Amino acid sequence: METKDLKNIWKSGADKNTKPYSDSQLSEMVIRSAQKSIRRVYPSIIFLLISVAVTILLIVNISVRDATVAMRLLDLGALLILVISLTSVAQSFSAMRRHEMEMPIRNWLDFKIKEVEKSLNFSSKYFGIICVIALLCGLGYFYFFIWFSNISYNLWLIGSISLGVLIFILRSQRSVVRKYKKTLDELKELYKQLEGEDL
Repeated sequence: METKDLKNIWKSGADKNTKPYSDSQLSEMVIRSAQKSIRRVYPSIIFLLISVAVTILLIVNISVRDATVAMRLLDLGALLILVISLTSVAQSFSAMRRHEMEMPIRNWLDFKIKEVEKSLNFSSKYFGIICVIALLCGLGYFYFFIWFSNISYNLWLIGSISLGVLIFILRSQRSVVRKYKKTLDELKELYKQLEGEDL
């Protein structure tokens, strides 16, 4: 439900001097609307499925594939980074969507706004550092994979893939910042709609 829908609900209720919804129903609508906005800043289901598939592939490579010790260690390093990242995202997503029943809706929403602001400030302030770290991890794995696999390589292909990874990381990080800004605006607008409501 959009914030403008909530605004119309409260406005219609005020015009009729009656509440078309109970406080608990309004609270549930606010929570669902906020959770929908918060969901935007987290990876999509498709991205998560791809990450799980890559995790399974790395586990198979480490345990089954006939590879050198160096390749196994490279895959193990990638697996650890991926598992830690996915676990952190899952914990953060669960914490951001959770609503403590004893906490008033306005307080809960205010807390979520501050958390999103913190994440936005971090992503904006350390934009360059985040991109460099992601680039080092992505290209580092790619280059070491070629080196440890002893496969023939084409400089044009390696250059194209490296450029593609660079563009992907920059666009992805910009997209994250945009999503945080949009989510923050929606949560603030939702918070404004609660003014005068005893929730």
